[in-house]
Amino acid sequence: MEYKILIEPNKFEEYYKKALLQIKGDLELPGFRVGTVPEKTVEEKIGESGILEEAAELAIRDEWTRILRELEEKNIEAVGRPQVEITKIAKGNPFEFKIQISVIDKINLPDYKKIAKEILKENLEKEKEIRQKGELRMKTLDEISQKTKIDLPEILIESELNRMTAEYKSSVSDMGIKWEDYLKSLKNIKSENDLKKNWREDAVKRAKYGLVLREIAKKENLIPLNDFLEKETEEFLRKMTDEERKKVSKENIKEYLFGRTRNEMVFDFLEKQV
Repeated sequence: MEYKILIEPNKFEEYYKKALLQIKGDLELPGFRVGTVPEKTVEEKIGESGILEEAAELAIRDEWTRILRELEEKNIEAVGRPQVEITKIAKGNPFEFKIQISVIDKINLPDYKKIAKEILKENLEKEKEIRQKGELRMKTLDEISQKTKIDLPEILIESELNRMTAEYKSSVSDMGIKWEDYLKSLKNIKSENDLKKNWREDAVKRAKYGLVLREIAKKENLIPLNDFLEKETEEFLRKMTDEERKKVSKENIKEYLFGRTRNEMVFDFLEKQV
């Protein structure tokens, strides 16, 4: 779905002023305390383009929130990150941009409680043939996923492929090997795209797993507490080096911990079905 948005000049001017105030509130210059730099000086220091960029982010954020609200009212769920393309931006003019989003049709879950119960019971009868907790969880998730009816948007598959590539690049880098050299060492692989083609089936499976876990969490109202997430996020940041902290944002870490904690809650829930 694509939305073409136009913000009238007077409305965008409000965003410009709001952006200017936000930048002013954080700016510190010689001879001025934080938040006391005159607006004209802020504009000279940051530049009109920098303030316009901040104003655009504010406007896009508000429009995205509005779109999500409209979709929710229609029982339509957006997935993945929206793709934003700014088509016109200038002071005193309308602000125009496009938001491209992917939506997902209704997810038809099977009787996941029954499936979990059967797998857990079978495992007990076989004298704990599956000894590792993680292996048992994946077997349960895979069984539920296979019986779930869902059409995966391409953006989710692409997102999963990019995540897998980033994880692999990090592992290769930790071994002290250049990514380009690693690719050359692989048989029948000439480029990163070839690698992604080989991974596509796994990416589809992983993307589907994620949606299944999220849908079960929604149905069973399994939501991590915000206080817990805040505490875990601070602890996560505390264990990082100063250099590592510069490369991440608190919100991204919190989002990651939300997903991890929610998934753990889903697995705990399924394991209690015996």
